[in-house]
Amino acid sequence: MNTRTVTSVGERAIGAIGSGFAPELGERYSQLKAEILKPEHYEALEESWKRLLTELDSEIEAIAAEGSNFIPQVEFNAIESNSNTIPDEYKKLLKERGCLIIRGVYSQEQALNWKKDFVDYLKSHPGLTGHPKGSPSNWFVHWSRTQVEARSHPRTIQLMKAVGKVYENDDPDALVDMSSQVVYPDRLRVRQPGKQVTLNLHVDSSSIERWEDPSYREVYKEIFEGEWEKWDPYQIAKRPAGVQDLYNGATNNGSTCSVFRAFQGWVALSHSKCGEGTIRFLPNMRTAIPYLLLRPFFWKDDGKLEFQSSKFPGATPGSGQLLAHDPGLFPHLKHDKSVVGIPYVNPGDFVLWHADLLHEVDRNHAGNMDSSVCFIAHTPLCPYNINTLKDSNRSFLDGSKPADFVYELQYGPCESSFEDRGQSKDVLSVDGKRALGLEKFDVDEPGLTAGQKKIRELANEALFSKE
Repeated sequence: MNTRTVTSVGERAIGAIGSGFAPELGERYSQLKAEILKPEHYEALEESWKRLLTELDSEIEAIAAEGSNFIPQVEFNAIESNSNTIPDEYKKLLKERGCLIIRGVYSQEQALNWKKDFVDYLKSHPGLTGHPKGSPSNWFVHWSRTQVEARSHPRTIQLMKAVGKVYENDDPDALVDMSSQVVYPDRLRVRQPGKQVTLNLHVDSSSIERWEDPSYREVYKEIFEGEWEKWDPYQIAKRPAGVQDLYNGATNNGSTCSVFRAFQGWVALSHSKCGEGTIRFLPNMRTAIPYLLLRPFFWKDDGKLEFQSSKFPGATPGSGQLLAHDPGLFPHLKHDKSVVGIPYVNPGDFVLWHADLLHEVDRNHAGNMDSSVCFIAHTPLCPYNINTLKDSNRSFLDGSKPADFVYELQYGPCESSFEDRGQSKDVLSVDGKRALGLEKFDVDEPGLTAGQKKIRELANEALFSKE
């Protein structure tokens, strides 16, 4: 499929907000449907779909009954006092609901100072811009001192190591190291009151790739065999092999991502609450993703499998998985009941969510202060992310755009000429330096699995083989 065709389909899908419109993607995708589901599973799949709709409806009612209180919260000092492990009761809630607010990861003073430094950085470089055009809130900035410090802060490293323990690995030879991070140089949001920003309900980490890429599809094997109840979203061994961006962001809308992220997250740089320009979740891991993945095969809403159409609602090659809020596409998600805003957050709190969790952003900001966050994902060391490690190292050293964000150059400058951008001296920890490819990973650390040791060796070779 050529880029021009992909772009045309993507523009149609993205523009059809709330219409129930799902484009036909072509014969290749009809064939893909037939490849994914095996005849020996057809009967089990139809039965599983009935069970899924019943369970999904029940879980949505539970969310609606509690609203924002359904989103779990834990104090960072409770993690610190528990051998840097999320306490079992909160780990259980995180696994069930796919999100967690960690209170007091950084002091409020530290978080507010980071915001002030970033705002000063913007003022020093008036050519910087972002989205939406003309009145940005998501800034096309990647290497401010604020971002470099926040990503490498010792407490960030400590939190990411704790978070990595939530996933389980049943293969000690798997080439993934959840305790080592790779910097994915995402952006920073400073959203002023009154602005309208459209980021409707969606799921990150690709769209059509979850069906089309065989390795990515393997992560959801139980779902495609009619046993969605056995699917475990927290098994890590297979996940890093899935290709996140088969089409290299062909729609050029910034909704794709080429890195594997186990969790998405951000640190709050301001006070904010539901309705004040912040994030909203559909806090459910057991049924929402199985529903999303099986929906293309039950498109006619008669409970029977269908393979004739090439529709994958909300999934467009070269774009993210969008339009999950659309009742014409996903009526059983009951968007008005299932999606809730986060509780009040303070500067220094950290909001975390699983890469498969459906989420959106408040359309309106009805508060009287800015809503500001610095995005920091849990991006573990694995073969797929070594390319990101190399790219982040290059981009950091010369201040250029990271690979996923080159499209931003049509809107404003990169940071290569900015003498006040973040430098090596602003990287606040040894692990932070490793995550930027500035220092070798420790291959002799006690307790490493064979897979952890090997992936660290591969990363060191990729970055330092010329030494």
